[in-house]
Amino acid sequence: MDTGFSERRDEPRWGGFDLSLAYYGDMIAHPGLCVGIAYAIPVDKAINFELGGELGGFIHPRNERVLFALAKCGIVWSPASHAWFGLSLGAGARYGSVDGALYGFASDGSSVRVNDPGYGGFLASAEIELGWRFGLLSAFIEPRASLEYPYNGAWLARGAIACGARISLGSSNAE
Repeated sequence: MDTGFSERRDEPRWGGFDLSLAYYGDMIAHPGLCVGIAYAIPVDKAINFELGGELGGFIHPRNERVLFALAKCGIVWSPASHAWFGLSLGAGARYGSVDGALYGFASDGSSVRVNDPGYGGFLASAEIELGWRFGLLSAFIEPRASLEYPYNGAWLARGAIACGARISLGSSNAE
């Protein structure tokens, strides 16, 4: 009987491409979405090296809107036939703008509405991924920590959570 907890697969874990779609909660409660693609390279029957990318965005209502792009690499471990755990690091870029009206001062000292050109920056992340596979589909939850620079001239640490689904687009295993 396959309980999904104790039996190991006889074939390598994945191999091939996976697409993902997830709710992305910056600081958990600020809503967003992210989509990703990952290519898994089997190392052995329970471990994959994974390369991928992610595009996403989130909004802090009445504060800021952010878009980001990350390149990621990591290790995925599958100790049972359905469960998997991953660790990955990412680096990329972010672009933010004010969510709402922005005001500045005119030369006479009065306040005037100004355009927000937005601001870009560097983004680095570290993630822990926990998932459960249902055939070609899997569900996952991914707590993450990130650093962005510059944020008001300094490094800013952020926490987030992604929760979503992945679909496997095939295997690179020719066995």
